[in-house]
Amino acid sequence: RVRGASCVVYVGGGRVVCSLFFFLMIRRPPRSTLFPYTTLFRSENKDYSQAIRLYSKHIQNKPEDKNGFYYRALAYEKTNDDEKALEDFLQTVRLENDYFDAYLHIDSLLAKKSRYEEIVQYWSVYIEQVNTNGRAYLERGGAYMHAGKKVLALKDAKKACELGEKYGCQLLERHSGE
Repeated sequence: RVRGASCVVYVGGGRVVCSLFFFLMIRRPPRSTLFPYTTLFRSENKDYSQAIRLYSKHIQNKPEDKNGFYYRALAYEKTNDDEKALEDFLQTVRLENDYFDAYLHIDSLLAKKSRYEEIVQYWSVYIEQVNTNGRAYLERGGAYMHAGKKVLALKDAKKACELGEKYGCQLLERHSGE
């Protein structure tokens, strides 16, 4: 079976296997489809400068590949180049506006600089696309809280609770008497 499909054909009591099946089983995909996104982040390989070079080359060849930008941003983060990391995470969400993990990193990078209003804006964009993600409401609510907008933060905690996020429910209980 290859990606849920099979090239095995049953004929009567015997079995005929088409050659395409064997071809796909032993043939390695071209390098472009095997781009080692996560390989460069394994514990035994921490050459983030090399990772950045490889991802940059990949992005030149495939500028529409959100994963190239995402993983290069992770490498930039590992080298403490937060500005370039932020640029690449933002490009990731431009290419796919519901890429949750990219929004988490955008949140983290902006929070380092206390840019909470911007965090709220980015989570609002995400929530417009995916309004069933309780964690997104929690994240935006946290930014609201840091920005001094407690009422909006609790509103997001309530929505997160409704969507099954236990921490949202706990926040509501903690602040219910206020």
